[in-house]
Amino acid sequence: MKKKNKAKKSHCNCSLLPHVLVSIVIFSAACVSLVAAIILHNLKLEFASSILANIFSGLITGLIICLISGIKQKTTVDINEKKEWLQKLSVLIKIYFADYDKLVRLKFDKFNGDENLYIFFYDAHTHANDVNTEILQRQFDKNIDFSPRDYCKETLHYDAEALIDAFEDLHIFVEHIDIDCPSSKEILAHFNTVHTKLKALNSSIYIEIRELDDKLSKMQKSIL
Repeated sequence: MKKKNKAKKSHCNCSLLPHVLVSIVIFSAACVSLVAAIILHNLKLEFASSILANIFSGLITGLIICLISGIKQKTTVDINEKKEWLQKLSVLIKIYFADYDKLVRLKFDKFNGDENLYIFFYDAHTHANDVNTEILQRQFDKNIDFSPRDYCKETLHYDAEALIDAFEDLHIFVEHIDIDCPSSKEILAHFNTVHTKLKALNSSIYIEIRELDDKLSKMQKSIL
């Protein structure tokens, strides 16, 4: 149902593009010129009929060029939309990575209950979860023409929905750090699952942005 709504919204947006409106006008004019050419031909007015037939041919050529240009414009918009969202997602991952780098450098045999350290652990897990939340929540965003969750799953090989439990387990663990008082090694081990997934996602995002840039570059160099 959500995919149908996305497709319907995308169709409505496409119908409002200038190229689509111009194409409708050209197509209508082409139909009129064709009908008029046929009528004049039947009336034996060959010269006038041939003029309208040539106009019809010109309009059809213009229609094809306009449609191709319109498709190029829509594709460019879609690519830029995905690229901008991927860049935002990459920023969220980098914020978490900064926390993880600090986490790796921590060394202790038992958590001493330090409040500032606890806040740091909590923030680190929150920043990791922000990435998953962004992917899952943005699928309800009516301002974009694609589903971030499906896009990540199919293109970036990151299943945000399947990782909900892993992030929840990390959340529960972090909430009980001051009670269980684990070692820094144990804390790092509990971050391992989500960290591995986010690290792979970050690499996929980097590759995908490069591919999107290549597509944009090729489109800009093309004639139509």
